[in-house]
Amino acid sequence: MIYQKVAFQNQKHKEIKINKWDQIQLQLAKIKIDISYTQDNQILYLHNGEILRNEFLYDNQQDPELLISMEQIKNLQWQGKIEKNKKKMGKWMAVWNGEALIDFCGYYELGLKQGLWKELNKNYWSQAKISESGEYLNNQKIGAWIYLYENKKIGGGSYNSQGVKHGKWIDLCDWFYDYSQIIYQGEYKNGKKIGQWDFYWNWKQKNLQIGGGQYGDDEIKTGRWIELNDGFSWVSQVTYNGEYKNGIKVGRWDIWYKKNYGTNQNIQLQNYMIRQYVQIFSGGGLYDEGNKQGRWIEISDNFDGGQQMTYNGEYKQGKKVSQWDILWNFYHQQYRLMGGGLHDDNEEYGIKIGKWVEISQRFKMSSQITYIGEYKSGSKFGRWNTFWDWNKNFQIGGGQYDNAGKGLKIGKWVDLSDEYEGEQQVIYNGEYQNGQKVGIWDIQYRETVKDSLQNMQNLILCLQIFSGGGLFDEGIKIGRWQDLSDGFRITSQITYDGQYQNGKKVGKWDIYWRHQKENKQIGGGSYDQEGVKVGQWIELIEGFQNAIQITYQGEYKNGNKVGRWQFLWNNNGENKQIGGGSYGEKGDGVKVGKWVDLCEGFWNSKQIAYKGKYQNGKKVDKWVELRREWNQNEFQIVGELKYYS
Repeated sequence: MIYQKVAFQNQKHKEIKINKWDQIQLQLAKIKIDISYTQDNQILYLHNGEILRNEFLYDNQQDPELLISMEQIKNLQWQGKIEKNKKKMGKWMAVWNGEALIDFCGYYELGLKQGLWKELNKNYWSQAKISESGEYLNNQKIGAWIYLYENKKIGGGSYNSQGVKHGKWIDLCDWFYDYSQIIYQGEYKNGKKIGQWDFYWNWKQKNLQIGGGQYGDDEIKTGRWIELNDGFSWVSQVTYNGEYKNGIKVGRWDIWYKKNYGTNQNIQLQNYMIRQYVQIFSGGGLYDEGNKQGRWIEISDNFDGGQQMTYNGEYKQGKKVSQWDILWNFYHQQYRLMGGGLHDDNEEYGIKIGKWVEISQRFKMSSQITYIGEYKSGSKFGRWNTFWDWNKNFQIGGGQYDNAGKGLKIGKWVDLSDEYEGEQQVIYNGEYQNGQKVGIWDIQYRETVKDSLQNMQNLILCLQIFSGGGLFDEGIKIGRWQDLSDGFRITSQITYDGQYQNGKKVGKWDIYWRHQKENKQIGGGSYDQEGVKVGQWIELIEGFQNAIQITYQGEYKNGNKVGRWQFLWNNNGENKQIGGGSYGEKGDGVKVGKWVDLCEGFWNSKQIAYKGKYQNGKKVDKWVELRREWNQNEFQIVGELKYYS
């Protein structure tokens, strides 16, 4: 089979960070993906050689807004009419994973949004179903706009005639979701924040003020501020406390962490430091005219009870210099030195030099991953090895960087998955050329640290619980592949088997589940040449595992669900229907007629369903709530709601 390459010549590339739900940690995490703008006016979202999404830029968009959620990248589409002049016209509607979101819609005229619109917020995903609604005039927001979450107003404000925010507003944080319901409340003047802004956190039905500060003229921060760490949530309550002068941080800034284990006391990081290793510093340090200066203690992303990582060293003119140490604390025990290295303190401040011991982004008790190698003029070069400290430190991966100082991987490598840990020991084995994956790459997995321990130390996996992988061509997946699911682990060993063409899935793909040492096909379907689902499919519920064996079965037409779909629960080897209904035959993903829907997060201990009727995609008349306990066979009616068309 011949594979035509994507026209990547002369296109723009950039790397961005997006939000992705970590099914193991049960919190949002940041991952890096690549964005490419092609010559034929497309945006490509790529991750590990797979094109997650490609969309055409209509209406001569010069600087389109990028999606920041993995769920939106994979699931969200907008459908409507395109005129011959490539302008959007008439009604456009949102579609999520092949199902129409009937309420999320609006109208275009000659490629411009006009009139009333209801849109998905940029943070919308399964655990943050946030909508925003208001009016457009010539593609510009005007008048009052509101944010809704779980059908309740949680924020919003007004836009002036120039399409910028003006007056009192309630904004949402960029990582807003169920466990991090953070809002910012204050005032705008012609699109710029003025006066006092306060930060609130809705936790256990209470709005707690957790930060804020004052803006002067021209949106310049002034005076004392309490700012939030990105990803602030119930497990990672971290704030930064200090002073601004003319928009520049000055003086002492402290980092505070609040434990979430039955106490309301704020505790400075100094209480956790190893006394015999360094002098006692509180978290944070000094700013001199906006530049970090002197001794600092900084924290890792997602700093929480089980992942308390600090970086300790010195700044000079805002650049790291001399020795920096990486220390780790596990659930408020003593800090332990895990790594670190040198920064140049001569001509090129901040440049890493010499031997370094670095840690993985998700370093924690069950995933103590370190990388050991050497820097030259700020770039990795030569041999780098990957180690896992499980009772003893042993090598599990690594490879070579080029000696030209470009920091590009070359030759044979053993990479670890982003989620590598005790129950997710997955490695990727293959070759790089100039930093791009080429040729055959193998995916290998073992269940426990006791399996083939000696062989793991030698980077040879003789005992393979699972083996998969496929072929790369200049970093893009092509040909036959066997992929692992997100969150692949002991209790959820799901694999996908099929063909890639130009990084897109095409043709028939099969879904396998390995359980009790048996690997059996439990789902799958077909993609067309554009990577769009077509025909009959059997799909798995999000988070499918031993305790939640639910599949969806039905038909796709042009990527949208049509006809009858049913939800099946596998109980002791027997598939029993527990829900479902019909989509309209037009192929627009609109629900019609009688349905039994499952609640979000349906599983053994949360078996809730809703039974009623849809009319043109909207719930109408009486709906009943059904519930059963894990050991019951039948659902019981526990409540009802009335919907009006």
